[in-house]
Amino acid sequence: MTEKQIAAEDERFGADRKVDKLATRYPHGESYLDIMTRLEPIILELHSYQEPLLIVSHQATLRVLRHYLLRDRSIAREKCPTIDIPQHTVMKITWDGWNFEVQPSPLQAQMKSKEWPPQEDQKWTRKDAEALRGQPESLIGREEWFWLGPDPKRSDGQQNL
Repeated sequence: MTEKQIAAEDERFGADRKVDKLATRYPHGESYLDIMTRLEPIILELHSYQEPLLIVSHQATLRVLRHYLLRDRSIAREKCPTIDIPQHTVMKITWDGWNFEVQPSPLQAQMKSKEWPPQEDQKWTRKDAEALRGQPESLIGREEWFWLGPDPKRSDGQQNL
C-alpha cells in the first residue's frame, strides 16, 4: 500500500508512525519490533553458516539484519528504522559472527550526502565480477556495496529495469 492508501484507511497511522516508528504496525502488517522478533531465530542461525549467504529482502528486514550484523553501538535500536538502505545495491558484509566489528562501507557516506546512486560508469558489471574471480576473499569485518542500477530517480517504475 502507498502512504496515501494507508492514510485513507487509517488517518492515525501517520501520526503514530512519527511518534514511534519502531513499534507502529502497518495496517494488516508488522512493526519493526515484530520484524526483530521474527528474525531472531534466523539471526541465531547465521552463526552456524560457513559458506557465503545471499539475502534478498525488503528494506525493513534488511535494516534490521544490517543493524545486527554491523553491531554499531552508536545507533540505538530505536533508530534502526532510519538506517538508509539503498535500492538496486548489493551490500556484502564479510563477518564471522563472533570476533570482529564490521567497518561500514565508505560508500555509505556517499549515499548519506545524497550522491547516490553513483554515476553509470561506477555500476557493478560482469567484467568487475570476472576480475575478482579466483582472488582471495576480503578480510573479515568489512562491508562493501556494489551498485547494480538503474538510477531510481530516473526510473520509470519497474518497466525498464
